[in-house]
Parts: sequence; C-alpha cells; structure tokens
Amino acid sequence: MSPDSSESSRPSDETYDREDLEGNVTIAPPSWLSEERRDEWLWVANYLLERTSYKARGFGLLIHDDFKALTKLIHNLESTTDGLKLLARLRNAIRQRQYRSSKGGRETCSFTLPIAIKAALGRLAKGNRITVTAQIQRLIEDATELTGERKAAKRQEALNAKIMRNEYKLALELNKVRIDETEKQLRHCQKQLARWETFWKEELPELSIDDEAAATKLTEERMRAIKEAISAAEAKYRMLSPRAI
Repeated sequence: MSPDSSESSRPSDETYDREDLEGNVTIAPPSWLSEERRDEWLWVANYLLERTSYKARGFGLLIHDDFKALTKLIHNLESTTDGLKLLARLRNAIRQRQYRSSKGGRETCSFTLPIAIKAALGRLAKGNRITVTAQIQRLIEDATELTGERKAAKRQEALNAKIMRNEYKLALELNKVRIDETEKQLRHCQKQLARWETFWKEELPELSIDDEAAATKLTEERMRAIKEAISAAEAKYRMLSPRAI
C-alpha cells in the first residue's frame, strides 16, 4: 500500500502528524476542533483537565493557553483505549453543548409535582392549545410580571403617602409663616398707633367726614400691603422648603 493510500485511510476525526517543507513534524488538530473557535476549545481544555491525570497530560497544564498543547494531548489520548473512550464522551458532550446553544440557552429541568397539580397543568395547556412546557413558561412569565406590577404599585403608594405627608407638614408650616408675618405687621401698626397716642397724650380728636374717608382709604391700602407681605412670606417659604416637591 502506497503512503498516499495509507494516509487517506486515516479517520477524518483523528489528529495526525504533518510534515512541513523544512521537515518539521507538527500535529494537526482533529477535524471537529478549530483554533478559531476559542470559546469552544477552551471549554474542551477544561473538560479534559477535569478528567485526565497529570501523567496523561504531560505538559497539558498549558492547554488553557496553547491550542497546540491541547492538540498534542488529544493526539496522545487517541493512542490508548481509555483515551479513545474519553474522547468519545467528549464528542458527545460537545454535541449536547451545541444543541443547547442552538435552542437559545434552554436546559432540561427535572422536578416532581402532585398528581392533581400535574393534571391541572395539563388541562391548562390543552385549553390554551400549547405544550405543557409553554404553559409553565407562560405561568412563570405572568407571575413575574404580576410581581413587578405589585412592587411598582407599592412603590407608588409609598411615594403618594410621602407626598401627602409632606403636603400636610408644609400646610402646617405655611400657617405658622402667615401667623408670624401677621404678628409682625400688627406689631408695626400698634407701634405706629402708640407713637401717635404718645404724641397727643390724650385721645385722638374727632375727624371730619373728609378726613375720616381719607383715613379709611389709607387703612385699606395698608391692609392690602399687609396681605401682600404675608403672601410674599408664604411664597418665599414654599419655594425654599424641601417639602415643596
């Protein structure tokens, strides 16, 4: 048998020695492993590290960083019966991993349910014309959404309660501001009146009709000024108060 026919008879999924133009022998990776798919061959390296001895690996500790070292380890494993069995399990594990990836990250879950609950789940799925798996997924999604809505409602209730408390406290504080400003204006008016009474040292004289009308008009103007002063004090406090949010 010629060298060409011997080489062509090798299985395509095994590694084999390759000689370059300078006569150096390199080990080609198996057809099912590509250096370009780094995530995959790093996963393979971890798999083999966990299932082989240090003696079997030789310099296999380098396989995390060196694709050629990983290829050499696989090549060595192909030379023993146990190694071939391990590689067969590895190939099966790779297929399962690829299958899970193709299913969008789905994984198999095993759990037990009371017979009545399982029957109810089956009836729900049948009534909705979906599979039991889809029904379970829908129930979980609905429960998750409902939990989120309840949390949002509680947060809103807490916020509303806080706003009401702040508004009540602000109203009390504004009442005090009005009272304080009223007392301030009243004290000013009383002082002015006391000064006139002290000046006359007796009761104020009767005013004529025209003077009485002028005094009434002046009183109204001063009352408006007092109200404006109270409103201004209230507005200033409202603007600066941390409760006015």
